Amino acid sequence: MTRTRVLLLLLAALVVGGCSGDDDDPTVATSTSVTSTSTSSGGGGATTSTAAPARAQGDTGSGDFSFKSPSDNIFCTIDSEGARCDIREKSWQPPAKPADCDLDWGNSMAVTAGGAVFVCAGDSVEDDKAPPLPYGGVVARGDVRCRSDESGMTCEHTPTGSRFMLSRERYERD
Repeated sequence: MTRTRVLLLLLAALVVGGCSGDDDDPTVATSTSVTSTSTSSGGGGATTSTAAPARAQGDTGSGDFSFKSPSDNIFCTIDSEGARCDIREKSWQPPAKPADCDLDWGNSMAVTAGGAVFVCAGDSVEDDKAPPLPYGGVVARGDVRCRSDESGMTCEHTPTGSRFMLSRERYERD
């Protein structure tokens, strides 16, 4: 897909998104992400790139979605069941590592209907190519929402009120 076509799709998303009527509620995100896929004839396979959310509020599409903080320090993925965020640099200490965790500990938090927890992880959701979620932006999938603020990234399972907040300086969980 040509750059001009991607820009035209983004412009169309802005026009359509601007007509949603949700602009009065800052907790409601009304954005569209544009993804383009191109296949190289040189045997390189398919290349997928995702444009940044079309509106500053964020993204409310379906399926899983990866994003990062504008500072490139917090990386998250969200779907209708929950959200997980990994942090690169922090000045705080996580709770003690559980005896049954043989993997990395203290750099990831997740929230689901079951609550907000630290994750014992052998993987990462870090993706340098993920679009940044602007400060004040919200990404939602089903009952799960994440909000990017200068003070940190907060993700919540809204029916239960379970949530976590990650920043370089501190973490919180309810």
